[in-house]
Amino acid sequence: MNRRVIVPFVASLALLTTGCAATQGGLGSEASGARTASDTRTDNPPDASSARIECVMSARTVTAPLVAGGSPVSLQPSSPPAVPLAVMFGKSTVDVRNYTVQLVDSNGLVVARAEARSRSAITGTCGNDVQVYPAMPMFSTSVGRAYFLDGDTDVRYLAPDGSTGLAFRIAGNSQSVAMFQVSPDDRMVAVSVFDYRRHPVASTLSVQDMNRGEPTMLPPSGVAYRWPAGWHGGKLLVGSDTTPNPTFGFYGPLPYRISSLQLLDPSTGSTLATLSSGECKPMSSLPSTAGLACATANLTVGRIDWSGNATIFANGDAFTGGASLSPDGTQLLASGTGALLKLISSPETGSRVTTLGTSYPEAGGYPGDGGWIDENHVVYRRAGTPNQYVVDVRTGVSVALPPATVMADRLPGGF
Repeated sequence: MNRRVIVPFVASLALLTTGCAATQGGLGSEASGARTASDTRTDNPPDASSARIECVMSARTVTAPLVAGGSPVSLQPSSPPAVPLAVMFGKSTVDVRNYTVQLVDSNGLVVARAEARSRSAITGTCGNDVQVYPAMPMFSTSVGRAYFLDGDTDVRYLAPDGSTGLAFRIAGNSQSVAMFQVSPDDRMVAVSVFDYRRHPVASTLSVQDMNRGEPTMLPPSGVAYRWPAGWHGGKLLVGSDTTPNPTFGFYGPLPYRISSLQLLDPSTGSTLATLSSGECKPMSSLPSTAGLACATANLTVGRIDWSGNATIFANGDAFTGGASLSPDGTQLLASGTGALLKLISSPETGSRVTTLGTSYPEAGGYPGDGGWIDENHVVYRRAGTPNQYVVDVRTGVSVALPPATVMADRLPGGF
């Protein structure tokens, strides 16, 4: 096997035409062999059974990368950038088939940029079709590189000095979605694949050394669908849910449809901590080294640390604009009534609430769509617009980020 092709489940990318109604609960066999019951996850769209009657599954296709050809390069551990950077994702203004990746500092200055081809929509699956772009994860960061998907299969990197190249390949196509997360030291990659050709949709999760060896398939869990969401202290963070279909058609640092988050031992797949077992559920903002922001059913906000312990920071307002957690875990930037930004300190540091700026329509915003770049700067979406800004929590001054982009990750990477 090519040492730079990451194959989480041995699968052929040959184009097949298969009769959907031939078997119940799956496609009896394929070039890679039939899956066992333990490989299969369950999620049947409400109309899946009727859709499969007299249905013939179309051939799989692969969206080619924008930067075609070449072989993956051997990557050494990277160095952190001179200053922390936000990884911003947006649609291309040149070609509607493409998207952009930009590395941006806290002053709104773009220091590096790349363009890539969007992944395929899921089509021709006899009832499992879904628009997975852009909601399904397609970015990752190490200490000094941003990794992004180009087309269905090529994962490229972008460094703060503008250098870019092909890092590895994964097995995506028009009927399978592949998602990945690279470890902060650029050595390991976790990959999940959702196979929409299967009825019900099947999923796998694996971890592999980026430079050598075979993938380690992690054992099934009690939650149907899992995808890698990042790394913390050498442990793999995974998100999970009962459905493989995204709830929203836009991108968030964490997928918006999250029922659970777990820290796993990447060598065995055993669960080390569950980060969403209580009333305070994870939000879609970017996690930090201290944990992640959470919200209760009545929209109070707080923190979940990496051991799974929840601490409520504030109640007194319905924080409908979400929240994001500072790197040291002592502050949340949140918004509620009027989309007014509020900096809230933790109970152990006084539970102070400081208002930043003014409310909508003059200003205001949604921190749940962003995250902290460093200990003083937070990305949020300005209320009433598709644009994101970065606010200095010491002064309350906001700076615009590239128009119509959203924060996908940060450099240095890792939580």
